[in-house]
Amino acid sequence: MNLKPTLKDVAQKAGVSVATASRILNARGGYHPDTRARVLQAMQDLGYVVLHAPEPEPSSKRPILGVVFPKVASMLIQEALAGLQQAAHQHGFEILVGHTDGSLERTLTVLRTFLDLPVKGVVFASEILHREYHDLLQKHQTPVVLLSAISFQFPVPFVRCDDRRAAFLATDFLIRKGHRDIAIIAGARSDPFSSTARVTGYLDALLHHQLPVQERHIVYTRGFSFQDGKDGFRLLLERETAVSAVFACSDEMAAGVLSVAAEHHMSVPEQLSVMGYDNLPLCQMTHPTLTTVAQPFVEMGQQAVHLLMECLHNPDGQKGLDLGVHIIERGSVRSLP
Repeated sequence: MNLKPTLKDVAQKAGVSVATASRILNARGGYHPDTRARVLQAMQDLGYVVLHAPEPEPSSKRPILGVVFPKVASMLIQEALAGLQQAAHQHGFEILVGHTDGSLERTLTVLRTFLDLPVKGVVFASEILHREYHDLLQKHQTPVVLLSAISFQFPVPFVRCDDRRAAFLATDFLIRKGHRDIAIIAGARSDPFSSTARVTGYLDALLHHQLPVQERHIVYTRGFSFQDGKDGFRLLLERETAVSAVFACSDEMAAGVLSVAAEHHMSVPEQLSVMGYDNLPLCQMTHPTLTTVAQPFVEMGQQAVHLLMECLHNPDGQKGLDLGVHIIERGSVRSLP
């Protein structure tokens, strides 16, 4: 019989105290980013699934909003959750967070737990809104807002950044730095919201600058993790194609590219420029530090809650919100003559 991992197991694997693991899990601060990364990775490795129940205020029980995150390991969760909590408290709500592994059954279990409480609304983050999720929420007349995602199947309000536009800006930045042979390491080919959109933005920039599209420079992986970045860059090297720059579709993937580049004694940025996507804290921990596309995760979390409040007051008011991105230039990209 397999026992579910506990917070103590996570803390032990990460080499921290249970108190520290708990602070990280509840976004309370007071720890180093490296420590947070170890704890989040330990959660993923152990398959630790969390359901945070908020503590009600002594004087009154505050209403609750539910938030669903598909993978606990993603470092962007911390910033988005901070924005969600800030805005929820402004509106007099508490946040209940359900972490899933993206599986259908586990996500449905989290949603049913939310609805049994009941929550007043749900923020559904970084995942496809499958019909089973949508129908369950509709049955209970519970409003939902998508965070860092969009649905082409259901008229659901959303808050996100335009991935196609962001990838265009990233590739355009590299081209204006003098790079012509640019590879892209994307996520899964089946991901229509992030991976496909970012590849399309990359292609838009090449065509805009009248540069040839080379299929061997486009690498798809399973996801957006550090390991996916390593696997993707290794595949690119196996194709024996010379590139001067790599645009990785997440910062964790870009860190994986840096790792494999170091294994092959490739100097960054002297021999290879590397660009990431997200502006996670790890961008300032790598060597060299990562140039990246910055998404406003805290603001995205805040706007998702504000939009959910509008849905509670006006159920028929469906709308979406696209937020802007910008380039943060650090040490991993150089200009070519």
